[in-house]
Amino acid sequence: MTGTAPATRNEADRPHALTEASIMPTTSKMFETLTTWHQWNGADHRSRELDAQGRHTSAEEYRALRDRHTVDPLDILSTAYDLIQRLTAGRWDAITEARLRGATWDQVAVALNVRADEVRTEYAAMVDWCSEHRPDFVDLPRYRQAL
Repeated sequence: MTGTAPATRNEADRPHALTEASIMPTTSKMFETLTTWHQWNGADHRSRELDAQGRHTSAEEYRALRDRHTVDPLDILSTAYDLIQRLTAGRWDAITEARLRGATWDQVAVALNVRADEVRTEYAAMVDWCSEHRPDFVDLPRYRQAL
């Protein structure tokens, strides 16, 4: 397989001339890409299923639908990775805000589908890490208050 994709996803590997705005797609573009992949993938699977059932005319209709949507599988992998990173990046801030607005650890745990002691322990470890490695972090007092 050929291509010019970077071997790693580290910021240091990206050319300095590029800005985040120029290399990171918008969230709506990411969802559009994933929706296109879902349509392509569904039509591709369905066409093969119909061929296996001997329903070749119907399979051809799904192949025509599939062929209207072209998506690079590597782009899908990259988009999914970036979207997951974006969605998890604000996790601590969302937990902090929920706690400061009165949410209990049990309520936070239900929202995250984990145990309350698990999320509280992980949150406390994050606060400890920030205290040690980023003591001047502007949100550290809020994080501590949310404990």
